[in-house]
Amino acid sequence: MAAETLKAVAHPVRLRIVDLLGHAGEMNVGQLVETLDAKPAITSQQLGLMKDRGIVACRRDGNRVYYRLANPNLMRVLDCIRDHCAKGENGKAGPAGRLNERKGMVRA
Repeated sequence: MAAETLKAVAHPVRLRIVDLLGHAGEMNVGQLVETLDAKPAITSQQLGLMKDRGIVACRRDGNRVYYRLANPNLMRVLDCIRDHCAKGENGKAGPAGRLNERKGMVRA
């Protein structure tokens, strides 16, 4: 189950969706498309895959579909993975950490 979950979020667009939903709580497809600056078909395809794998849950309100993380603890898991990737031996920034530092993306 853990490997399936990690595999389901191991895509840049899906990872961004998880981050957005983790911080916003709930977003509709239009909001995600606009924030991601992605095509609606790609966003919907990624959401469908994550829904099938139990990563996201959805609810319909009229003609809009709202998505949220099925388990908010996923954000904690991803934060741990990011911390691990950002640190090399002896607690020094590894390649991912150095890359994120250059982009100003180091997480606290």
